[in-house]
Amino acid sequence: MAQLNTTEQILQYAREQQGITQQDIVGGSLYCELIDADQAEWFRKDLQEKVNSDTEVKMYALGKGVNRNRVEYVYDFVPKTQTEIPAEVEQMIELEAEIQRGK
Repeated sequence: MAQLNTTEQILQYAREQQGITQQDIVGGSLYCELIDADQAEWFRKDLQEKVNSDTEVKMYALGKGVNRNRVEYVYDFVPKTQTEIPAEVEQMIELEAEIQRGK
């Protein structure tokens, strides 16, 4: 199993997965629109197995995607030793990413 070391490798891997219709990297986070919301946790675990062992993959549901029948998720790649980001800061980061993506 090949290890995903760069954002380009992660984005390419997401593009190769069935059930993911939109994918983008913004600020080091992977944004995906999934056909089936039940796939979201499976994909997070799959990514976790393929990234560096000192990286943790966190997943957040953002709500309805471009296609209103699908749900958009963001996958963050953070060092395992990193402390939790305060909720206010995380919210600001998500808003900034949405602005960059034109939402």
